Amino acid sequence: RFELELGDVLYAAQGYVTGEGSAAYQRAIALSGKLGEPEATIRALDGLFGTHFNSGQFGKALAASDELIRVGEEGGYLNALVIGLQFKGMTLFSQGEL
Repeated sequence: RFELELGDVLYAAQGYVTGEGSAAYQRAIALSGKLGEPEATIRALDGLFGTHFNSGQFGKALAASDELIRVGEEGGYLNALVIGLQFKGMTLFSQGEL
């Protein structure tokens, strides 16, 4: 929970280009995987996508999108699947893949 909040605060205070915010989200993903908390993983992937997409790191944004889709499909989390597909579409569109 701390790493999620830290990522959100850094994202809000320093903007989307901060490496510290992305690192906090990545730590949250690792910890939530160890603790078996998929909702925290989904929230962290959402934040991670935002930092990558908004800083033009489209390859990393696609990776976060694909991970959300995987989590959604494998775990039956409709929210993860929906935002993963939405984020993937946004990223592809931004790269001219219509």
